[in-house]
Amino acid sequence: MATVRPIRPDMEQPRGAVSNPVYDIVCMFQSKLEALAAYDKYLPDFANDAKGRKLIEQIRADDERHVGLLRDEIERMCSEGKFR
Repeated sequence: MATVRPIRPDMEQPRGAVSNPVYDIVCMFQSKLEALAAYDKYLPDFANDAKGRKLIEQIRADDERHVGLLRDEIERMCSEGKFR
């Protein structure tokens, strides 16, 4: 069985709560979702900077694609009984 990482470094994770791959995918998914929320806050700062706005929009599009990939992986893990 794979080693299990603590959800929070200051708290001990229950043994066998989730595997490292599940933990990693969930953490990446959360990080990408948080990034998408942040871009909404950043975009108004680029109202007068078309190039800067385009950069943020491109990065956002990449992260939206990554969220889709991670969501698909979570669905696959669940359907194959690997979300443990």
